Amino acid sequence: VVEQANLFDDEWPGFAELIKTYLRFTRDIDPYKPIINSFDLYLKFFTDLQTAFSNNRGAVLSPTIMSTCGVVIPMALKIDQKYSKSKMVRTSFISAVVLKIFNSIRGERADPSKLASLDARRDTSKKGIIMYISTVLCRLYFRLGQPASCANVFSNIHTAKLRLSQFPKSQTVEYRYYLGRFYLYKCQFGKSFIHLSWAFDNCYTGSNNKRLILKYLIPVSILLGRIPSQELLYHYNLHQPYLPLVNHLKSGNYRAFTQHVDIAFRDWFLERELLVMLKYRMSLLVYRSIIYKLLTLTGGQFNMKFDTIKAGLTAAGVLDDVPWKAEEDTAATDYFIENVCIALVDGGLVKANVFTRSRVLKFSPKDPIPNLATLNGINNG
Repeated sequence: VVEQANLFDDEWPGFAELIKTYLRFTRDIDPYKPIINSFDLYLKFFTDLQTAFSNNRGAVLSPTIMSTCGVVIPMALKIDQKYSKSKMVRTSFISAVVLKIFNSIRGERADPSKLASLDARRDTSKKGIIMYISTVLCRLYFRLGQPASCANVFSNIHTAKLRLSQFPKSQTVEYRYYLGRFYLYKCQFGKSFIHLSWAFDNCYTGSNNKRLILKYLIPVSILLGRIPSQELLYHYNLHQPYLPLVNHLKSGNYRAFTQHVDIAFRDWFLERELLVMLKYRMSLLVYRSIIYKLLTLTGGQFNMKFDTIKAGLTAAGVLDDVPWKAEEDTAATDYFIENVCIALVDGGLVKANVFTRSRVLKFSPKDPIPNLATLNGINNG
C-alpha cells in the first residue's frame, strides 16, 4: 500500500520506509509485555526516522524527532539501568543515532541569521531543533560517562554562530548547564562558573533544575572564592553536603574536611563526579586557611618558619596520614611543607617566596593572602 501511494513521487525513499516501519510497529507492539521485549521496535523506528530526517525534506519531521527522543531515550536509560548498567548498550546506540541527527542538522545549508524569522509551524529548517538535539546529545554523553565527547557539540554550535536568544530559554539553560559542567570536567573553573551562573539565574524560579544546577555551581563558586550563604544552602536543601564543607574550609580543619568528603558524603560526591575535584583542588584552600590562621596568630610576621607551618598542619590533621613519621623524619616533612607552600604560591593563593634552605616562607608585605573572589574576577556576593 505504501509503495503504491508513490509518496513524494518516490523522491524520498527514507520516508516511505519510515511509514512501513511505523505500520509494523503498531502491528507488533504488545503493551502488556515488559517494555524490553518491544524495545527493538522502538529502536528500528528511531533509526529509520533518522534516515528519513537526513533527506533535504527532513525538516518536516522535526516535531517527530523531538517527540520520539522524549519517549525512546528515557526508556533506554531505564532498561539499561536495570539490565546492563555497566555497558549502557541501548543508550550508547541511541547516542550514535542522535549524533547522526545532529550532523544532519549541522550539514544543512541554511542561513543562521534568518532562523529567528522562520515560522516554527512551517518546519522549513532543521536548525530549528539544533539546540534541543545538542542538549539531548550532551545529556546522553554525561550519562554514558563520556563528557569529553561534548566538545564536538559545543565546537559546532560555536562555529555555526547561532544566536542562543532565538531558541526557547529552557533549551538554552540546559545547553549552558552542560557547557558549565563540561568546563568543570576540564578544570576550567572560571568558564564553568560563568555558564552555570547564567543557567541558574535564567532557570525558571520554581523549577527543581535550579537545585540541580547548584549541585555543581556551589563547589565551583567555593573554589573561586565565592562562598554560598547558609540561607541559599538551606533553601535548596543542600546544607548537608555543603555547609560542613564551607565551615571546615573556613576553619582550616583538614581532618574534619577529609572525614566529610571522603567518608560521610563520599558516595554523594562520587555519584556526581565531584569527589576527586573536592579532595585535591579544595584541599589547597584548606591549606591556605591554615596558613592564614597561622599568619594571624603570629601577629602578621612576614617570615614564617617551617616549624610553625608544621605545627599548624599537625593540629589541622594534614600530617595524620602521611606515610612517614612526621616527628622523626624531618627531611620528608620539610619536603612536604615545601611542596604545600609552592603549590599555594604558584596557584596565586598566597603571595610569598619559599626559601628551602632557610626553611622559611616569606610573605609579601602587601596583601599576603589575597581575596580569592577578587583574584578570580568574580563578584563575592
